[in-house]
Amino acid sequence: MNTLADTLGQRSNRGVEGMIRSTQGAAHQAVDHLADGAEHLATHADRLAQRSAAALRDHTEHLRERARHAADNTIVHIRQEPLKSVLIAGAIGAAIGALFTLLGRSRH
Repeated sequence: MNTLADTLGQRSNRGVEGMIRSTQGAAHQAVDHLADGAEHLATHADRLAQRSAAALRDHTEHLRERARHAADNTIVHIRQEPLKSVLIAGAIGAAIGALFTLLGRSRH
């Protein structure tokens, strides 16, 4: 014989089981949604890394070109005014030497 308590207990168990299934379904949907979002982020991160690498290559090439241009201009200037270039180089060397001397004294 089913008593009222047994009937209520069975209904309660079915209700709890239904809530558990519902919660499991919601959890599975949330995990699926997070996985999709992670894949999307990974794709964008990969694209960003590729763009960054390309930009870095372009910037490096631009800097190399500027350095070549500066070196060429320096050579032209030295050929046009060799005495002035030697005097400038000597002055820069003396300034660097004086700076090292001052730095060496301040450490002692």
